[in-house]
Amino acid sequence: MRKAIGIPMVMLLASCAMDEPKPIVTGLEGMSMQEFSILLPDSSHYFSSAELSGNKPTVLFYFSPTCPYCRIQTRRIVEDVQELDDINFLFVTSNQFDVMKKYYRHFGLEGLDNVQVGLDTGYVVANYFKTTKVPSVALYDANRRLTSFYTGVVKTETMKKLLN
Repeated sequence: MRKAIGIPMVMLLASCAMDEPKPIVTGLEGMSMQEFSILLPDSSHYFSSAELSGNKPTVLFYFSPTCPYCRIQTRRIVEDVQELDDINFLFVTSNQFDVMKKYYRHFGLEGLDNVQVGLDTGYVVANYFKTTKVPSVALYDANRRLTSFYTGVVKTETMKKLLN
């Protein structure tokens, strides 16, 4: 009986993870990135979105460390990070600090120059996009204007299009 339930469940989860979601119209498209700060894994410093490297597109990744789809998204980004080195990545969570820190270490995010990971202590990102869904991915062009917003796993090829 367990096998009969387990196999369809695995197939369902795998198919959801592989299909890229359609962009969601937020009404914020074309607007500049809102300034906000995240508490960094060292627990004593904050990173402001205003500090992002200039003239580079940005992927804002709102995640939960316990979400399997967030883990898939993170794995894809890390695997393709060399091809995505001209993109700023902001990994933002509202989860518990210690869980976020373990996630940060587990995926080796501390060694990536174009990645910032932190805790959104004021729930700014979730409130701005009016979302509770993870993963949520906001794509910004080099002028820091929102081009598209997704909930679900986004292919890195879609992120690479920001470079063109």
